[in-house]
Amino acid sequence: MADSNKVPWRAIHEYLLEVGSAKTKQEFLFTALTRMDRMIPADACTGLFNDEGRLLLSEGVAESDVGLFNSYYRFRFPFVPKPEKFSDAWIERAGLEGCARIDWLRFEKYEYVADYAKPLGEHRTLVFCARKLPLLLARTRSRRGPGFSETDCAILSIVTPHLANFYSCFERMSKSAWPILDADEVRDRFPALSR
Repeated sequence: MADSNKVPWRAIHEYLLEVGSAKTKQEFLFTALTRMDRMIPADACTGLFNDEGRLLLSEGVAESDVGLFNSYYRFRFPFVPKPEKFSDAWIERAGLEGCARIDWLRFEKYEYVADYAKPLGEHRTLVFCARKLPLLLARTRSRRGPGFSETDCAILSIVTPHLANFYSCFERMSKSAWPILDADEVRDRFPALSR
C-alpha cells in the first residue's frame, strides 16, 4: 500500500476537475488520457479501454495499430484464455481487483508481445480493472524503463472509478433525447452525482 503522504492529492483533484469539465465524450477521453502524464509518466504508449478490452483512444500508437489491436491482438494476450473473459483475466493478474503491473518481457515468446507490444516499446504496463464499476474504463501506462511504484498504482486506483463514472454519464447522455441539459436536469437524471 502506498504511503498516503506520497500521493499527489492536489494533482489528482486538479486532474479530475479538468477531466470533468469536458463537454463531449471525445474531449473527455482525450483529456483523461493526455493529462495523466503529469502524475504517471509513460514513455512508450498509453490507452483507454472498455470492458471488452477494446482500445477507445491511445497516445503513442498509430491508428492502423489501434485497428490491429482491436480486431486481432487483444485476443492474443498470453493470460487471456477466452476473449469474453478479458477483464476477468486482468483482474486475476492484479491479484483481486485493482492495479495489475505486467512485465511483458516475461512473455516474449507470445505473439502479442513479439509482434505488437515489443515494437511499440511496451515493456512494462500498469492497468486498472474492477468488476464493480458501472462501465470499465481501464487505463494503461507503458514504459521502456523502470516499473511502476506503489504510488503510481494508488493514483490510478483513485482516479479510474471517477473516470468510469464520467464515461458512463457520457454514454447515457449520448442516448438521451435531450443532449444538452442544464445543471438541474443533469442532477435529476443522475442523482448519485454530487453537486
